[in-house]
Amino acid sequence: MTGDELFENLGRVRATDSVVARIQELVLENRLRVGDTLPSERDLAAQFNVSRNVLREALGVLAEKGLITIRPGKGTTIAEPSPHTMRDSLGLLLRLRHVSLGELCDARLLIEPELAARAAERAVGADLALLGDWFRRLVSSADEPAAHVAADLGFHGEIASLAQHAVFSIIVEAVHEPVASSMTFGTLIPRAIDHSDEQHEAIFDAIVAGNPSRARAAMTTHLEYVSGYVRNNHLALVPMRRRGSRG
Repeated sequence: MTGDELFENLGRVRATDSVVARIQELVLENRLRVGDTLPSERDLAAQFNVSRNVLREALGVLAEKGLITIRPGKGTTIAEPSPHTMRDSLGLLLRLRHVSLGELCDARLLIEPELAARAAERAVGADLALLGDWFRRLVSSADEPAAHVAADLGFHGEIASLAQHAVFSIIVEAVHEPVASSMTFGTLIPRAIDHSDEQHEAIFDAIVAGNPSRARAAMTTHLEYVSGYVRNNHLALVPMRRRGSRG
């Protein structure tokens, strides 16, 4: 099939949406593959029968979705979709819908205990070493709020990765980040970080031991603690601040 047939005339109705939809369709149908270079702006606009401004707007939308990479002077290529792009989009949607921290905690309780159990079943060697690195970062950063939040996110993200479930991994990252970032009140409850990291240690030990039931129970205990902390202290969804953390 020629380029002219791929990028057929779309007319003037909802032109930007039509360009976005058509290119997405071609990617999903595997007729455009990762690394393929799109025609020049001039040629592509002519084939779609849209203005170059409309085309640029559509390409901008596709770039935000992570479906294309635009390199000025080098052309536009089909990109490998990034989980981070999907995570960021989901995170933005949660904020726009004004989802509460309590609801995010509920979502974590529904998902993460099972991921911890699956991680305990599947993690081996190098996987466990990486999880251990994140746990040590947690313990060593108790007095460094920003670093502790980052290590917290990394620890839970690695567990989701070890569970080998791409969809839930993305959801965990999107849901966990605002919870951890909002729980940055280091002096609100004495030893809050210590309690949280004791729970992280129980989760880590259960996964290393390859014990799914213990891992599930330890994660449940931890997330119930987080949920109680959020609700008892009436925390709201806020940008990250430089204080303590307990995710």
